[in-house]
Formats: sequence, C-alpha cells, structure tokens
Amino acid sequence: QRAACLNCHGEPDCGAERVTGTPLLPGADCVSCHMPTRRPSDAIHATVTDHKIQIPPTDPEALVAPLPESPPPATLTPHLHRGDAQAAPLLGHMARVLSGDNTEASAFAEQLDAEASTSARLLAGEALLEAGQTHAAHALLSELVADSPWVVTGQVNLALIEAQTRGLEPALARLEALVKDTPQATNAWAQLAVLRWAAGRKADAVAAAAKAAELDNLSHDNLHRLGTFKASTGDLEGATAAFTRAEALAPGTGPNAYNLGLAQWRMGRRTDARRTWVHALRRRPNDAQVTRMAAMSSNLPFADVVGSVPDALALVRHWRTIAPQDADALVLLAAVQRVAGDGPQAAATLQQAADAKADLAAVRLVQAMLLLDAGREADARALHERVSTAINRPDRHTMLREGLLNQARDAFSRP
Repeated sequence: QRAACLNCHGEPDCGAERVTGTPLLPGADCVSCHMPTRRPSDAIHATVTDHKIQIPPTDPEALVAPLPESPPPATLTPHLHRGDAQAAPLLGHMARVLSGDNTEASAFAEQLDAEASTSARLLAGEALLEAGQTHAAHALLSELVADSPWVVTGQVNLALIEAQTRGLEPALARLEALVKDTPQATNAWAQLAVLRWAAGRKADAVAAAAKAAELDNLSHDNLHRLGTFKASTGDLEGATAAFTRAEALAPGTGPNAYNLGLAQWRMGRRTDARRTWVHALRRRPNDAQVTRMAAMSSNLPFADVVGSVPDALALVRHWRTIAPQDADALVLLAAVQRVAGDGPQAAATLQQAADAKADLAAVRLVQAMLLLDAGREADARALHERVSTAINRPDRHTMLREGLLNQARDAFSRP
C-alpha cells in the first residue's frame, strides 16, 4: 500500500506521528492518515487527498428529516478512530454515550492527558457534545484546534457549539473562514449549508450544499440535503436530480423516497412519483409517510397517473394499521369501500373519520357521493357544490382533497 502511494508522492516526511501523537500502522503509514481510519478532511496537509476509499451508505436510519427539513449537526463517527492506539480504548465509552449513557462522556475527558492524540481528544470532544456538556466540549475542542488547526471536524463542532451558545454569526464566520482555508473540507461545507439556511441565506445555502455534494458525491446525506434545499427554493428539476442520485446510493430510504416522489409529483411526473413511493415500501414497509402517499396515489383518480397498482386497497388498510392516529386513512378507506359497492361499511368508516377529527372537507365530499349512491341526488349535489366551491383552489388543495374532488366530479358527471 505504501509503495503505491510513493509512486506519485516520493518519500515524504510528513511528520504525522510527531504532530498527531498517533502511532503509524506498520507498513501502511500513508493509509493510516489518508484513508478510512480518519476523515480525509482531517489530514495534516494544506490540501486534502482525493483518494478517499469508501462504500456507498446503505443504512436506512442514517437520514435527515423529510421536507421541510433542518438537517442535523454532524454525527459522531467513532469507527474512524479505530486505528489510533490512544483513541481505541475509548470506543467502549463512546458506544455507551451513543446508547444514551451521558455520564460516560466525563469518562472520556478524565482519561485524557496533555499528550493525548488528536483523535482521542476529538473523540472526547464529540462525546461531551453529544452528552450535552457544551461548555466542557467547547473548552476541549478549543484547545484541540489551537494545537492542531488542521482538524476540520474540531472546527466544525466548535461552530455548532457557537451556533447554539453565541448565535449564527460567529458560527458562520468560523465556517466561512474554514472553507476558505480548506476548500476541500466536505463536512465544513455541509454544516455551512445548514447554518446559511438557518440564517435565511437560501441561495448561499444551496451553493454550499452543492459544494458538499460535489466533494463527496457518494454521500446520501449530502445529496438529500441538496435536494431538500433545491425543492424548498422551487428548483424541482434540480431537487429531483439530487434525490434520484441519493436513491441510487441508498435505495428505498424513507425520507429520500418520500421527497423524490413529492418532487416528481409537483413536476407533473405523477406516475413516476407513485412508482417511487410503491417501490420504497418494499424496503421500508412501515414508513407511514411513504405509505400515505402510495395509498392515495394508487386509490384515487389523478390526472397524468397511468395504470393501476395491484392490491391498492391493501395499501389503505396498511396505512390505517401503521398510522392509526391519521384520520385521513379512514377517509380514504371509506372512499375505496364506496367504490367497491359497500355503502353501509363506507358510511360507518366515514363516521369514524369524522369522530377522529379528519379533514371535514374530505369527509363531506365522500358523504356527498354516498348520498348520491343512496338516491338523494338533490341533497348530494347541494353538499358537493358547497364543498367543492369552497376548496377547489390550488391554495386549498391537499392530495387527498384533489383526489376526492376528481372522484366526486366523475360521480356527479354520470347521467
């Protein structure tokens, strides 16, 4: 491994062991600094190697929130420190911190001494931050970056602390300076995007998110964040491209599949959107948001949605099972039961929806269709006219309302 590196880089004397206090792995000293045992952005050179080796993420839980979102801060990554002889013994404490035992964070700091390696000190600072011991984390990380200013992750975590304790401007100033000095620091760009967005600088946030995704184009989180920001600023085509790339890296992840389908739906690619949601359920069958969208797009009539989905009714029943608090599932179930010819059961289900405080306009649309089926045409048309006039505007549409309006239009247009 070292020989391959030296083919291009000669016989460097980079001083990694002296500067970081980290023993180099025998026969693999280049790898220990520049490959997966540390973030490339923390390497001790002025610019960062682009020889990063990684596997595309597949963990469906490593996600950011659905639209609209505020992406989370950098997550703890203890696996990056296993090659460090001083940091490795602390990983047991880290595991307990991640499992919720915040008292373990203090055990990190107590085991450190003045000669502790960079990785050990960074790991301890992250543990203190995770445990909510903000002041202790700030003190430790401040000392770390004073001794080792190239440690990008320490700088990023300090910026996150400053955002919480001093406001956005000091944190933004730190990260702006960091990306200027270390333009290849992916995690700095990612967190700068988050803080710019929080400060209302949306165009600048999109630019920073795009830079992070460019630097690490195998990061599902970076691509999903970029897609979310683009969708929130109206760039649905750009959002779809980012979400599609993220979906290719981590197929079927709930928030990404949900948002990809939503962007496609808003662009008018509604059959594609339904396909995205239905396919996502194969990997995350208990995702309530995706189930909701798959059930509605498969059971209600929408313009530009072509074809049908097998067992569409099963999607509605599944939605009701995994999200019993969502009264919209009852409204849709009543509408489907009515179409299937089971009027009495539909009426009973609709009453449950009304009792559960479901969307009253949606309830009334299904009620109007049931009255029409029962032969009470005058009452049915009056109710339908009143409700449709009130909500038949884009600013008052929801997906459920739009589908029921289409269904009611078909029902009342029959001779």
